[in-house]
Amino acid sequence: MSVSVRDAYIADGFADDCDELIHRLTTGEKLTYAAFAHVWKDMQMAGIYHNRTSGAEIAELSEEVIHIAKRYMVADTSNFEENVAGLFLVYALLNVQPFTGFANLRVVQDDLPAIERIEFVARRDRRMDVLYILGSVLIKGPVQYHAALRERGMEYPYRKYLEGNSNINNLGVRPKGVFYRQGKEMDLIRELKNLSVQYSKVKEEISGPDVKDPNLNYYDVHFPTKLETSFKKLITGTLDSDDDDDDDDDEGEARPGCSSGLVKDVDSIRSIKDRAMKAKVNPMKHLVGVADRYVYVQ
Repeated sequence: MSVSVRDAYIADGFADDCDELIHRLTTGEKLTYAAFAHVWKDMQMAGIYHNRTSGAEIAELSEEVIHIAKRYMVADTSNFEENVAGLFLVYALLNVQPFTGFANLRVVQDDLPAIERIEFVARRDRRMDVLYILGSVLIKGPVQYHAALRERGMEYPYRKYLEGNSNINNLGVRPKGVFYRQGKEMDLIRELKNLSVQYSKVKEEISGPDVKDPNLNYYDVHFPTKLETSFKKLITGTLDSDDDDDDDDDEGEARPGCSSGLVKDVDSIRSIKDRAMKAKVNPMKHLVGVADRYVYVQ
């Protein structure tokens, strides 16, 4: 049975973003809202609504990201700062949604002990910013108190969350994470692609579109695309066939306490590392094309 992209979870990948954000926030001392705002801006979390083509899509995404963020706010954890980070995340998402006041924080009976714990610890430690944000979320909201976490009904928008969603990573549409994995590395690759396009335009203006002068071909314009493809394979854990061929002799050997798949991955990584350490770099010649640089001249 074929699965379309519309059947995938609309906020797929956002939980990975939240994990990364909370990890960066809970590595230091007591968390403040100023520190949260700095990381929020650095990760460009407000960009989750970019390239959304319909109002219904934006509305549904607003509800789901708040639903995901609330898990961190009311999580049963020994690290209080994780709950504080979740509270700040809920507050930010409630106020950054494009349709003001549309998506609500749905609070059920099971959430009350965690909310009371946040208030108790914040009052005890005189965490004024935490108390202010908590009061703003619970009073200004928008917040609603319900008996069930989700609505019940036969309509597809309700039923699909009760029946479960497919993961968009299984459809082969993109690498893991639609919001996550778009950090500094991907930004650098995008900038490199833009520079490659500009380089190609300038070279055509100098020599003409049909003239191939090796003295002007200092840079491989296809390198950013190859790098992006390789980086996406690295993210998803996809290995090329030539990497797997080097480890065919070790497939039959099993190590105690390790699965065969894990052993194969470890061996593949070691093989790549060994080849990288042994490979020799040829000296780059002056005023030659990219294709000619790989030919070593004595």
